[in-house]
Amino acid sequence: MNLELLYNTGKTGKHLSIVEAEMLFQQGEVSNQQLSDIAVKYFHKNFENAIKLFYPGLKFSAISLTDNFCQLKCDHCNLKYLEHMKRLSDYTSLFDFAKKMEEKGALGILVSGGCDLEGAVPLDMFLDDLSRIKQETKLVVNVHTGLIKNSSIRELAKTGVDVVSFDVTGDDEVIRSVFHLNKSSKDYRNTFHALKKSGLNIVPHICLGLNKGVIGNEFKALRILEEFNPTLIVIIIFTPTAGTPLQNIKPPSSSSIQRFLSILRLTFPEAELSLGCMRPRGLFKKEIEVAALRSGFNRITSPSSAVKHYAAELNIKVEKFYGCCSLPGSLLSSFKIV
Repeated sequence: MNLELLYNTGKTGKHLSIVEAEMLFQQGEVSNQQLSDIAVKYFHKNFENAIKLFYPGLKFSAISLTDNFCQLKCDHCNLKYLEHMKRLSDYTSLFDFAKKMEEKGALGILVSGGCDLEGAVPLDMFLDDLSRIKQETKLVVNVHTGLIKNSSIRELAKTGVDVVSFDVTGDDEVIRSVFHLNKSSKDYRNTFHALKKSGLNIVPHICLGLNKGVIGNEFKALRILEEFNPTLIVIIIFTPTAGTPLQNIKPPSSSSIQRFLSILRLTFPEAELSLGCMRPRGLFKKEIEVAALRSGFNRITSPSSAVKHYAAELNIKVEKFYGCCSLPGSLLSSFKIV
């Protein structure tokens, strides 16, 4: 696909197919700068010229239902990410945790944890607590489910939780060798479909670079999303973490990430795009944040000062919020930092 065709696609209000997006990513006919310029045009066509910055902190605490335990021990995590969450064993119940967080000024919570051998976070025994939290507190509740069973999805929908953050993976090799799951991308597609069908507010997350630090099979995940027309997509990036089997694998190059982010905007022109909290730090962090801005992204979590400076240069309005970047637009007013 050449530059003229890309511009014409944008002018007619159309978007790239996943096949076109993948071809464009692999080809070098259109440069990253040109893709970025077109992505920004797509952004301005559908959105206000603003970037939403999210700061979770103490206002949106995460808790692991399994403490520091997970049966999968995925190669990119190996329990390390659970260490940064509150531990359920430090509280009498999930409801007790929620009440204590609200008393300390929290506006919401993320309910997460390690997975069982089927790839699901064990939520069933906490459904009553989730219902009670929604009935007796003002907290917004975001839940990680993993490959949850259909029967559990129906019960979860009854609790009234506000958001389900669901990792969408289309790479069978990653599912088997990194996640240690005897599953396939079809299982992720089926679970995503069941979650959507239940009426829950699902926010898909895609992690770039889980296959040896190379971007490519992420387009298979986009094929799953294309079926369901999401209103918000969160992008996270593989981050080499000490103490994990993948600690020596490099993350995707900043150039390939920028290219993917711009193409994502051309593929989902009307969806809000967010750069999530899992991503490499340091200079790389700033490069990726600026790339997201230049690719027409709407949201960035825990940004560096470089984002605000770059936004000012481009006359982009900056809006700040407490909480998680997966929050639906209808709830944002309660989280706005003034």
